[in-house]
Amino acid sequence: MTKRKIIGAVAAVLAATLLAAHPAAATPAHPSAYAVAGDVEAPRKFDPDADVRTGVPNRPDFTARSRTAGLTAAQADALQAKADRYLALLGEPATQVAPDVIQLKGAKLHLTVPGSTQRAPACPYYYFCAYSKEGFSGDWILEEECWVERYIPWTGHGSWINNQTRGTQPLLEFTSGEPWWMPGAYAQQKTGVGWDPVFSITACFHT
Repeated sequence: MTKRKIIGAVAAVLAATLLAAHPAAATPAHPSAYAVAGDVEAPRKFDPDADVRTGVPNRPDFTARSRTAGLTAAQADALQAKADRYLALLGEPATQVAPDVIQLKGAKLHLTVPGSTQRAPACPYYYFCAYSKEGFSGDWILEEECWVERYIPWTGHGSWINNQTRGTQPLLEFTSGEPWWMPGAYAQQKTGVGWDPVFSITACFHT
């Protein structure tokens, strides 16, 4: 086993242990990321794999481009419905730049077609990648800029890859406000990442 694989394996075990030990907190550190219903605060997170269709796409130009790329009308509608849900949820400077890409501050959010077996590409060198599903699959966030706090909007279990320069540690913050220095690059966690208690991840924060 190579040194990189050994480091990745150790980091994965450590990350799984630490993430499992942090349940969601009742008092959020970032109220803007929460929706309030009566006296109950709930994090604005959702399941990106849910196939929720609008029936009438809000951005017909992107839907047309999806059809040109080979998607069926139903797939194009489902993909745009997902993009619309993200745009409504994030409530920040977020711009849809392609049928399956939303430009965020310091990052890009890549979308998969609901119900498909589409796989995300490998996380490129110098970047941190967070995936909505386990096995480095599902929707994924490519963190492009350093020191930009990136909100993680997902529920359920996913995965991540830290492919920044050697030893660089991202900063993960839980909804409780508690920080955790993630393992230094190169590191990854393929399964068991519980996104519910995670508020944000900031790339290349510490070396």
